[in-house]
Formats: sequence, structure tokens, C-alpha cells
Amino acid sequence: MGSAAAQDRETGWRGQSSIGPLRTAINSGGEAAVREAFLDALRRFRRPDGTYRQENVFRYVIARKPV
Repeated sequence: MGSAAAQDRETGWRGQSSIGPLRTAINSGGEAAVREAFLDALRRFRRPDGTYRQENVFRYVIARKPV
């Protein structure tokens, strides 16, 4: 399990908008629309001290092609 924490919404946006999945969404739907949706979704992760924290589960497969 991984976690992501941000001091504020802008830090969260900068961190997440620089990675593949959000870049693809931004290229498709435009930055303003994706930013609005992201910040709206981020609201539920706000902690009492004003920071934001997301707990994430990452699944992956490591394989190799038979020779």
C-alpha cells in the first residue's frame, strides 16, 4: 500500500497532474475540466489539520517472455 500526502490542494494538483494518467486526461479533456474534477474529488481526503492524504493500493505483475 502506498500513500500520498500534500500540504494543500495546489501541491496535490501539481503532484498528480504531472503523472501519466492525469496527463492523458488533460490531453483529452483539457486542463481546466480535469483540474476541477480532481480538486472536487480531493475534498474527501482533507484531514483535520488541513492537509490532504490519499491511501492507495498498487497492483502490478512482473513477468518475462519465455525464451
